Amino acid sequence: MHRQWFLPLGLSLRIGVLTFATACLPSLEFREELSPVDSGQEDEQIRWRIEDGFGNPWPADATPRRPRILLGRTLVPMEPEDLHVFRIASEDGLDTLLSDLEGRPLRASTLETQIPIEITSRGEEVEVFLRGELSPGEEWALAIPSWAVRPDGSSELFFRRLRVAERNAGAELLESWPAHGAQSVPSNLPALAFRFDQPLGGNLHDIALEHESGREIPTTRVDLDCETLSWESGSCFELVPREQLPEGEFRVEFGTEVQDGTGAPLRVSPILFRVTSSAGPPAIQPTPCALPLIELHPGICALTADREIELLLSFDRAARVRWDTRFGLALDVASRGEAELRLQNLLPDHPVEGTLSFESLDGGSDSIFLRVRTEAALPSLAITEARTNPSGAEPHQEYVELWNYGEEAISLAGMRITDAPESPGDSLPASTIQANERVLLVAERFDPEDSRDDPVPAGSSLVRVGPAIATGGITNSGETLYLFDAEGRLLSTLGALSSDAESCVHRQAPEGDRTGTSVELAPCSPGS
Repeated sequence: MHRQWFLPLGLSLRIGVLTFATACLPSLEFREELSPVDSGQEDEQIRWRIEDGFGNPWPADATPRRPRILLGRTLVPMEPEDLHVFRIASEDGLDTLLSDLEGRPLRASTLETQIPIEITSRGEEVEVFLRGELSPGEEWALAIPSWAVRPDGSSELFFRRLRVAERNAGAELLESWPAHGAQSVPSNLPALAFRFDQPLGGNLHDIALEHESGREIPTTRVDLDCETLSWESGSCFELVPREQLPEGEFRVEFGTEVQDGTGAPLRVSPILFRVTSSAGPPAIQPTPCALPLIELHPGICALTADREIELLLSFDRAARVRWDTRFGLALDVASRGEAELRLQNLLPDHPVEGTLSFESLDGGSDSIFLRVRTEAALPSLAITEARTNPSGAEPHQEYVELWNYGEEAISLAGMRITDAPESPGDSLPASTIQANERVLLVAERFDPEDSRDDPVPAGSSLVRVGPAIATGGITNSGETLYLFDAEGRLLSTLGALSSDAESCVHRQAPEGDRTGTSVELAPCSPGS
């Protein structure tokens, strides 16, 4: 397999256009309730449908990631640039998009959501291929503005709202070993590893490992269980070089014959790395453990809870890491040297011990035996939401929502909330949260009836903590919040995220996940 060599800073993805027969493809009825536009009864010649690379039809509410859109010529506008595909990020974005399609020209904010397309003529139909990547569950739209003129001289808005299937909608490269951009890869690299979220298809030999000189290095492809590569899930395989790698820049390129699970070209950007020389086993960096972390070993920090433990450490180079205990196996691939390993579903106040082993790119390995104890059973209390940037007065109109997700009432006496673990933060009064109850931590001057923000439901429980929450209020640009019990044990965290006056920061980690910091912006919903 021969490919032209491109310099690293000038790489571009070459996209092949497949040719499919279209004469006898089945038509498909779409769920019109997904579209905010009632198209009524369409003429038989004005047809459109979604297919995958094998010619199979897909519904509008479960399309592939790389859909193939087929349009009847009577639908296609005279000017090809009037045919658009857009991402839909929210209902507000949808309303803006529909409004914009009614008046010329399209605004810059609308064009920013546009996905590049390729249009190819196929007899009585036109094929549209998306050059941008869609994600599982993502919403997108096929649109022709109201002013676009069709072959018969008519012009009216054509709009179809679509959604990518949550599962089995193609395949996406999640990780590689070495990672893209790695600069110190050893010449005796045993294998290159790849993790996709779903299996691949097509010609799986159309994957090349090339040196900057243009010479292709022969490899052997081996399918493997992801766990053997220190990845917890996915569809994984290795490319084993059949010779030692010379020094210089390398690239891994997936050819157009490699397909995702829907028969579409994979379209993975080339993976680049630089080979230098053998490096030996990775070394743990002696990084200090900041609160609320505890040090288990120089450079190895732990965040403990009653039913989970998270290890954080960094290496001087890329490493694959495994912590093998009798309670389970924690895995991570530290492509950039930073590793996080988490064990969950543990027993409270119980020792957890096992061997932490780590391996570098050239196969050099080392190990350390670790022992740590989980916390005694903790109150079932979580930070679930925060209004950090109110339209009303700051910091008085900020709030932090706590949720008792357990089956027993909890006293807040002696607990504290802070934006810095080493800081005392705000002490909470001796209020009680009933089972499955939510309360709002607010400042003394908080007004639940302030009309400038989303209203707080009547009867909501308010716990006033002082002049402001955290250190003079919560920063609009985002800062992590920590909730500690009276004994100084971490109960919950809310990760940092910049917000606006229209949204609140919501915790995404499930109840019981004490150390998770995953968050998102969503409409405020105080007390619910």
